[in-house]
Amino acid sequence: MKPIITHLLLFSLLFVASNSSVAQTSDAEILYADFTAKQQCYNSSDGPIKFIDEGEGIPIVLLHGVPTSGWLYRKMIPQLSANGYRVIVPDMLGFGNSDCPNGKGLYSPQNHAKRLLELMDHLEITSWTQVVHDASSLWTAEMLRQNPNAINRLVLMNTVLNPNGVNWKNQIEIGLTAKLGLAMQRLGLQKGSFVTKFIKDNLVDTRLSQAELDGYELAVILGKTEAIFAHYIHMFEMSIVEKNHLPEFNGPVAVIWGELDKGLKWAPQAAKIMAHFQIKPEDLHLLPTGHLVPEEKANEAAELIMNFINPK
Repeated sequence: MKPIITHLLLFSLLFVASNSSVAQTSDAEILYADFTAKQQCYNSSDGPIKFIDEGEGIPIVLLHGVPTSGWLYRKMIPQLSANGYRVIVPDMLGFGNSDCPNGKGLYSPQNHAKRLLELMDHLEITSWTQVVHDASSLWTAEMLRQNPNAINRLVLMNTVLNPNGVNWKNQIEIGLTAKLGLAMQRLGLQKGSFVTKFIKDNLVDTRLSQAELDGYELAVILGKTEAIFAHYIHMFEMSIVEKNHLPEFNGPVAVIWGELDKGLKWAPQAAKIMAHFQIKPEDLHLLPTGHLVPEEKANEAAELIMNFINPK
């Protein structure tokens, strides 16, 4: 009987796999060394930028915010690239494995936008879907001003959209923690920087291994902080000067939002954002998680993005 049962089980597994319309990814932990080895280098006008370019098909840019890097999307890249998408994931200048030259002006939203448009021109990609997380909406807004036709679809994922959605107390605390954590790390009083605290504070029901946390930490430990502090300065300026930094965008927009986010809240800004982008109700997805959706809901987020681009 045992051989018969074994064959039936194998047949069942093969049947399920053959009838699955979307390739699924393994839950095996991705090593930062392997992630780094896959990165290519583009020499932008302001310094080298490292990026992942994986898969073939419809191009998607996955854009990190502050203080993370392309490492944030490591769990989503395999699933998207295995299902007919060309996935571009940069470490923006000043973050991750990219260069970090001195000069706070280099890290203005205008310059971040300019460099990303340079990268896409280098890759000969003229139009793409852009997924924005955290502060990358500020850079994306500038991209839309500099080249309104480059981005054909937007996916908004726990990102800075409107001052009403920002918990300013939380942002100030993060900025102060960043400066204090960096000072203590440099003095040898703590092993890591503020980044580990930021990641842990923004996880709801996920625990990362030390190796996964180190993937976020390495850049800051190596002293890449200029871009991070330049961002917090801009955020505080925006609260006074800009009431709504979003330009017009006529393409389809989807929202994938962790509704337990403590720093960027959806409800206070929902009506304005839905109206501004004319977002369809079916393209609004509130998930039971926090700020780091690509960490905690990677497979679900990837599925939603693919369904948004190519509805079933």
